[in-house]
Amino acid sequence: MSNWQNLNTVKKGDIGEQIIIDYLDKKGFVIYAPFYSKPHWIDFFASRNKDEIYAIDVKTKSRLNKWDATGLDLQDYKDYLKLNQKTGIRVFLFFVDDKEGFIHCADIQNLKNGFYPTPKIIAFYRKDMKLIGKIDDQYLKKLEKYDSRKYIYKPN
Repeated sequence: MSNWQNLNTVKKGDIGEQIIIDYLDKKGFVIYAPFYSKPHWIDFFASRNKDEIYAIDVKTKSRLNKWDATGLDLQDYKDYLKLNQKTGIRVFLFFVDDKEGFIHCADIQNLKNGFYPTPKIIAFYRKDMKLIGKIDDQYLKKLEKYDSRKYIYKPN
């Protein structure tokens, strides 16, 4: 196992990815995932038939403290937009909240009204995303083990 795979953020992300894989599997999707154990910018692709394919990236992190919003690296967001624009492949972001347990989803094309809590982060309000469910307490306990937040989680 590489050093990258031993990082708590990667282990937490793996749990979040598995939650979304299970969700998509129940919806009839086939998952196409990288088989290399290296950092990757798209977690996997999903398809239900030969006419559709979606790029999926899962962000396993709690909502922001100051806003009922969640975010991602600005450069990742720009890369997802570029993938969509160049290939026509729709990019879906899934946000697995490791504190509250809510799962939100958004098509990158439909994410509007982004704001910048820091210069390198773009955030979006959760009300502008689709709430697809809540994970069970068993998963929340697993996720808690890998929490690497450097400040107290205390949303307004």
